[in-house]
Amino acid sequence: QSTEDAIYLLAEGSDLLGFARVAVRHIMAVPPGTEAGQKSGGYAAFGGSLQKISPCALLDFYIVGGLQRRGLGRLLFDAVLKGEGVLHPAKLAYCHPSEPAVAFLKKHFGLTKSKIVSSYMLFDAYFEEAPAPRAYC
Repeated sequence: QSTEDAIYLLAEGSDLLGFARVAVRHIMAVPPGTEAGQKSGGYAAFGGSLQKISPCALLDFYIVGGLQRRGLGRLLFDAVLKGEGVLHPAKLAYCHPSEPAVAFLKKHFGLTKSKIVSSYMLFDAYFEEAPAPRAYC
């Protein structure tokens, strides 16, 4: 299931401040609003409108502990979006996101409606044609 991973490093001089790892992953999911999705309360790995999707997935994301809450995470995250050509964070899949990561996505991008599919968190907006633009600042 692996493809070539991309690593993003955030550094100052020779000090590593944080890193992110992304790669395309293949996931089977039922979009929200379909019959099977509604019956199961969200996405499902079976039934009705099963689709194979290949989102860019954020596999790892880390900012050094003492440097968190200074805007470095946002700086790194924006670099990942730009580098991968992803127009909106809802178009990424998130591998085993932590509670702080989910809070980060809610705070900075207003992303809240999500489900876990095959170990990846997907937002409902992933399946929309184009999520509404939102200021990233």
